[in-house]
Amino acid sequence: MVLVTAAVILMQEGQRKIPVQYAKRMVGRRMAMGQTTHIPLRINTAGVIPVIFASSLILFPATLTRFIQHPWMQAISEALSPAT
Repeated sequence: MVLVTAAVILMQEGQRKIPVQYAKRMVGRRMAMGQTTHIPLRINTAGVIPVIFASSLILFPATLTRFIQHPWMQAISEALSPAT
């Protein structure tokens, strides 16, 4: 569980540094040298959208078992429902 939490934090906070190099330019009568910098690009740009989809996928089996009227399916439905 600790490793999964660490992996989620690593992916959430991780970023890829894209190098950018600016060209030389004239400033007045002198030549300004080009600069080198980077653009920080996030690995997970979706934010909370994966959490929303994960909760939907977790609740999907409980929703399906509510439509079947067998006693063992009702037991599974009660076990999977978040209200219990």
